[in-house]
Amino acid sequence: MLRKQDFESNDSELTREDLFLLLESYRNNIELNTTLLEKINSIIEGNKNNSEMIQKFLQSLLEVTKSISEAKDIQEKLFNEHMIKMEKQHGTIKQNLYLLYIGIGAILIPLIKMMIDAIDNHQKMLDIIQKISKILGSG
Repeated sequence: MLRKQDFESNDSELTREDLFLLLESYRNNIELNTTLLEKINSIIEGNKNNSEMIQKFLQSLLEVTKSISEAKDIQEKLFNEHMIKMEKQHGTIKQNLYLLYIGIGAILIPLIKMMIDAIDNHQKMLDIIQKISKILGSG
């Protein structure tokens, strides 16, 4: 720590060496301040570059997010359209199955009726033939 008496001397003149030391100290201070200013400017420039890079990154991230959101919306729309088509196809297939069941029923029921009638007629024919043979056999 500097004290007042360090600056007070008996002789009031500065020597050449004192002046040289003072100027050297002043030059060193200027160099130090210049170096610090350059470092500060370098840090500021680095921060500007980092800031620009971060801003570009955030802009890219925003664009990617928008693209993903748009793709998600398109996917949902396509999925919904596909589901609607599937429901329509399901309804069409269901209707076709009902028509098939009705068609089979419409064909099978009369066919079964014809078979029953044919069997019944065959049975009647057998009964008639038996009666005729009894009549012819007894007479």
